[in-house]
Amino acid sequence: MAGELITRTNRVVDLTTGTRVLTINDAGGTFTNLGSSSCVTFTLPAGCPVGLEFTFAVLVAEMLFIDTPPEDKSSSYIYYAEDYKDNLRANTIGHAITIKCVDNLLENERFIVKSIVGDAWTTYTPE
Repeated sequence: MAGELITRTNRVVDLTTGTRVLTINDAGGTFTNLGSSSCVTFTLPAGCPVGLEFTFAVLVAEMLFIDTPPEDKSSSYIYYAEDYKDNLRANTIGHAITIKCVDNLLENERFIVKSIVGDAWTTYTPE
């Protein structure tokens, strides 16, 4: 990916149902569950270049899930509060989180929580 131009966006994307798999071109955007009446899931992009950031905000009291890329769940993590897991979730209105890719060694992405609003974000591993 060296030398590749990556378009960063400042747009807000509302997901009202289902799952949205993010791409590197979604970097810089804010992703919400505004208008949803059930849980929604955002999946972080596979092959994510180091330094790209994604912000998520809970705008209705429905669960918002953030999943790591599906290619290799055994080694893609979100590091959060002295823990690391495959995924994060919250359903408290006003809670927001920005996640940054800090490592993509062998395409096994590792993300950190750069900033957070609210204390209701929790880690989980899907069944």
